[in-house]
Amino acid sequence: MTQIIEPQVDPIFQADLTNLLHQWQTGTLSYNDTLEALEKQRQKVIRNNMPIHEGLIENSLGIMEGYRSNLGKSLSHFEASRRIFEQCGARSRVGNAALNIGETHRLRGNFQRARLFFQEAYESAKQYNNLATQAIALTNEAQIWCSLRQYGSAYDLLLKAEALCQHPWGDPETENQMRGRLGCECDVHHSFVEVYLYRQKIEDAMQHAQRGLALAQQVGDAVVIGTANRAMGNVLTALYPHDHTSNPDDYYRAASESFNGIKAEGEVGKTLLAQGKSMAERGRKRTAAQLFQRAMEIFTRAGMTNDAAMAAEAQLSVI
Repeated sequence: MTQIIEPQVDPIFQADLTNLLHQWQTGTLSYNDTLEALEKQRQKVIRNNMPIHEGLIENSLGIMEGYRSNLGKSLSHFEASRRIFEQCGARSRVGNAALNIGETHRLRGNFQRARLFFQEAYESAKQYNNLATQAIALTNEAQIWCSLRQYGSAYDLLLKAEALCQHPWGDPETENQMRGRLGCECDVHHSFVEVYLYRQKIEDAMQHAQRGLALAQQVGDAVVIGTANRAMGNVLTALYPHDHTSNPDDYYRAASESFNGIKAEGEVGKTLLAQGKSMAERGRKRTAAQLFQRAMEIFTRAGMTNDAAMAAEAQLSVI
């Protein structure tokens, strides 16, 4: 049988692309400057007939638009990335494209479709021993179960994802792979916070929130840092009836500042929703209603239907 050799990525191109995206994710390069640089790279690789590089650029554009909650644009880029990888025979990268398509569907509230893509990504990644895609697929599916309040199902997946985050994602593991692994572990901890808060195990939730916050500072990614602060705000809200020494709003503000730095509007909306619930728990229902309204407007504009429904439900509970 003839062995099919996949097209290879130029290591210099990969390093430049990774560095460019990292600069934007950490807030050191603006969205417009990053977009301009990616567009220049795309035109160059098209001229040089390098489709696998074009697929990676489409993937990067999808990530950027997803962060900004431009989910329709994000999905188009990820689908283009997958199509290019399939056409040029980069089979090991098709699973990663499926992962990103699934995440976009998850953010839009299309949970059934999202799970199908996550499971496809996971099975594909197992064939190629791709620990990164396996761990992220498991984590993202766990987040679906958290949204559906099926915390037992989420917990089982999170245990598997956490185990995959304890092993290097490369041999040797590059700096970018390490950041990705630690970022995924942060997401695992944030999700564990949700599970343990539901189970009213606040001490366990606090341990995961602290670990997630410490890892987030190592990663340096604005979204990871914001999510870690939001998780800590949620834990401190649960502690508030017993301990007033720490203010949850300090962490919600830090989360919003981090998200606003890269205009991650959907994450801003999630933070407003979380802070609104915290305000309601602390008896500040008028402020909570205002936060829920702002969150609902963001989610509606972004097409995040499940989150919009949760914000509307939360607002009704305090009116």
